[in-house]
Amino acid sequence: MNRSQLVQAVTESTQVTRRTVEDVVEELFDMIITEVRSGRKVTVVGFGTFTPTRRASRVGRNPRTGAVVPIPASNGVRFATGSTFKSALTPKEGVSMAVKKAAAKKASARKAPAKRRAAKKTVARKTAAKKTAAKRAVKKAPARKTAAKKTTARKSTAKKAPARKSAARRR
Repeated sequence: MNRSQLVQAVTESTQVTRRTVEDVVEELFDMIITEVRSGRKVTVVGFGTFTPTRRASRVGRNPRTGAVVPIPASNGVRFATGSTFKSALTPKEGVSMAVKKAAAKKASARKAPAKRRAAKKTVARKTAAKKTAAKRAVKKAPARKTAAKKTTARKSTAKKAPARKSAARRR
């Protein structure tokens, strides 16, 4: 929702003229900015707190060239949500039905990707289990041979291995 949509929604719900709502919203934002700029904390009970922050000057690096770049001091703002705002985001027993429905829509939209990820993980686990079972079967097969056959099998594989490496190098 942008500023004009906010003004439109407030106008429709309060039956006040659009121009009056625009003036109130503009003045509200100006007052918050003025107070935070002067270094004071702004608290709107139930909604949240705007806290001014200061960042000292420091030295950074250009990621492309690695050259040292001075970063000047700057000011910022942090916002911490209020208790009423937080409880509206995570509805409990006493919250209105409209808030619960909005939260349910958001939660269902978030849950769908999680199910897809879980399905991919189970497929990966199954394929890994099949590979492990195949490796076990290969390892068990030579164990059934007699001792004489084992030594000849080892010698023949040892002779073939260098030939394969040299063929791979020629390519």
